[in-house]
This record gives sequence, structure tokens and C-alpha cells, in this order.
Amino acid sequence: MLIEMGAVELIEMGKSSLGQIPAQSPVLDIFSVVNYLEDPYKGIVLEPGEFVDPRGRAIAERLRTLSRIQRRGLARDISLSGFKASEIVGESVRLAETLDRLASDPSLGKSKVGKRLKKVGRKVVKVVKSPAFLQVVGLVANLIPGVGPAVSGALNQAAAVRAKKDQAKAEKKEFKKAARAASAMEIQQLDDYYGQNQAVFMFYGYTPSVWSALSKDRKMAVIEKAVAGTLDPIVTPAQADQIVATNPQAQQQVVQTSALSQAVAETYGGQVQGQAVPVSSQLQPQVNQAAVEVKKQIETVGEENFLATLKKAVGQGAAIDSFFKGSGAWLPGGMGDLFSKFDDPKAREAGEQDLKNVGAAMGVQDTVGDLISQGAPSGFPWAPVAAVAGGFFVVGTIIYYVVTRA
Repeated sequence: MLIEMGAVELIEMGKSSLGQIPAQSPVLDIFSVVNYLEDPYKGIVLEPGEFVDPRGRAIAERLRTLSRIQRRGLARDISLSGFKASEIVGESVRLAETLDRLASDPSLGKSKVGKRLKKVGRKVVKVVKSPAFLQVVGLVANLIPGVGPAVSGALNQAAAVRAKKDQAKAEKKEFKKAARAASAMEIQQLDDYYGQNQAVFMFYGYTPSVWSALSKDRKMAVIEKAVAGTLDPIVTPAQADQIVATNPQAQQQVVQTSALSQAVAETYGGQVQGQAVPVSSQLQPQVNQAAVEVKKQIETVGEENFLATLKKAVGQGAAIDSFFKGSGAWLPGGMGDLFSKFDDPKAREAGEQDLKNVGAAMGVQDTVGDLISQGAPSGFPWAPVAAVAGGFFVVGTIIYYVVTRA
């Protein structure tokens, strides 16, 4: 049935009747994020010697189908395929428990809980680091009253950091000259190296006061990340606004995200409680023009279909925020503060179940569930979570590694 298909499959199946949607579409970005997290094995990398039991694959596919049915229930009351909405949730939980038991056997090799949890973490981090996740953040303004200005600030910050990272790629050569020697440097040598290359470090936002407050390990990590191209520049809100005002790449990201938010506000009106993301008067004409096209795309995939999907996307974002916080990590740019305000219980529950299903595929459903619970608004501030698997380890250190190195 059509409800069990994602937007991309629907469009490919019936382009003649649904119309054409550009490959780079904020509407498809939302479907891509949601579909990715609804598929328990999507993006999970198995190492040599690891395999997934065919029965596990079948259960995962059933979980994906139930998740899509549950998604539609976020836009209207449903009773499909013989299930009521409450029964769909119960069936998902039961299947996830079965999948978790299957994945805990030797099919995944001798992986310990930490290694399996890292696979889950890497999948989640791919979502957070994707440009599409900014579209999800933008939709927060549509679903939560009064957070529009905060969402605007978070988007400007994220867009500015991405743009500045691209500009900084050319600076990698400067760091490579001393990268190999950095691991052997003492703290004074690192400080001397900073002084010799201060202009480059300043480009990344590492002023003398910021640098002096870092530990030796952190200073070494800054150099290593700059060499690898993974160092996030430090950008203040004022700098972010300036970059968005002058950098075409940052402007385009803000325009696309804001246009999606505006199109949602104009399409659904009172069906959503928030408002569109506010933008500067300089960018508003571009946003208005882009929003016209986005509204056509929403009509193409179906208004009800997209309303359900955007709610699911923000629910997944809220679940990711809880997962990060429970692990001792944070979403960048104040995004966590925004998602913590999302209070749609059905959408949040649906998003959390998707993450638990991914954990079940790796045999660590209980650990993922514990992390989400510890990081949820009702459970935060949290006590560090530890899991037992041949010994104790702090889960937060694993996710910190994933977040900073992925």
C-alpha cells in the first residue's frame, strides 16, 4: 500500500502524475532523514566476519513498515492492516525485542556492547552532520510556539560554520607541515607552534585567550582535526550573522531552510502551532520566491503525507537530542535546547522507537533506550550511564569519540 512507501519511491513510481521534484529539494531532504532512521540497518557498516541473520533482516523490514504506518498516524487517526495505532506501537516493541535477542548472538561476531553502540552512534552522527538535518531544525519553529528567533540563530550559526569550514580547507596544508611532529610536542612547543601559525588558528576562531584555556590533549586534537578537515570553527552569533549576510553558500542554506519553514506555515496554517523561521529583510525576497516552489513540492508528495513526515522528523530529532545528552554529548549550535522543548508525545515516541529499533538491530536496544531516557527532558540533568558487557565502561566516552571523530 502507498502508506508503506517513502516519498522518493512514490515519486519514482509515478512521476507523470506526481510531477517533477528537483533532486536537491528541502522536501525530499526531510523524507530522506526520516526514511534513513526508520530502516534499522540502513547505514550500519558490518565488518569482515559479521553478518545479519536473514530472520533479523525480515524483522527489520517489518519494523520499517510499522514505523511508516505509525508515521502516518501523526497526521490523522489510523487503523490500517488490521492494526490500531496503539497496537502498531505494541507490535513494534515486540518485534524490536525479538530483533535485539537475535542481534545479541554471534551473528555480529565477538563485538562487545561498546563496539555495537558505536555503530549506532555513527549512524546517528551521519544524520546530525548532514545538511538535511538543518531542514529538520528549521521545522522546529513550525511546531513549537515562540522559538522562531532561537531557531533562526541556530540556523545562522550552523550555516556559518559549514561555510567557514569549506573556506578553511585551503589552510590544511599549513597544518600538515608540523602535524607529524605535533604528537611529540610538549605544551610549550604547542604554544610556540600556535604563535607561529596564529593567523591560521585565528581564522578558525581560536584566539589567544581560547587557545590558552585548552589542555595539551585538546590543543593536539585541534591541530589533528584541522589537518583532517574536521575542525569546526568557533563562530559567535554576531560573526554568524555577518557570514550569512556575505557568504553565498551560507545564504543559500539559510534561504532553503527558511523557505521550507515558510511553506509549511502557509500550507498548514493552524494545523501547526509555531510560525515560520524569521529571516533578515535582505533574504526575505529570496525566501518568498523559494517558498513558492517548496509549496508545489509539498502538494506533489501530498500535504497529509508531508505533515506526518515533518512531525516524525522533529520527533526523531528530539530522540537524537536525548540520545546525545544521555551519552554525555551535545548537539551543536543550541539545537539541543530547541528539541528539548518539543512536547508532541506521539511524535517523540515514534522517533525514540526508530532509534531503539536501530539499537535492536545491533543487539543494544536496552542501552540505547537507557540513554534516551537519561537524556530526555524529564530525566536531564542525568547521572552517567554505564553498561555491563564483560566489564563496565562509560557510554558517554564512546559517543564523544563518535561525535568528534566521525
